[in-house]
Amino acid sequence: MLQRGTEVMVSLVHLGFSPTNAVLALDLVIDLVIDHCRRTEQMDGRVPSPSMPSREAFATTWPQSDPDAAPEFQDTVQAGKRSTQIRASG
Repeated sequence: MLQRGTEVMVSLVHLGFSPTNAVLALDLVIDLVIDHCRRTEQMDGRVPSPSMPSREAFATTWPQSDPDAAPEFQDTVQAGKRSTQIRASG
């Protein structure tokens, strides 16, 4: 893992990152992956979490359809519902 990470950081330096920014960039990506995996585990109920709702509870927080909303808004909400496996009502 450290070897691969070092290779990525060196590549970032060759692309113009400072060494410090290369380290921070890789750290950010790793943190995002770890956070995403943990949140998915919490939403699926595999890891208990008092602060993360289940997928079913999360589904109730999507904005309701608004006929006056811009089409992009409606499309985004529908895509979000599909990505979290929630069927749109109506």
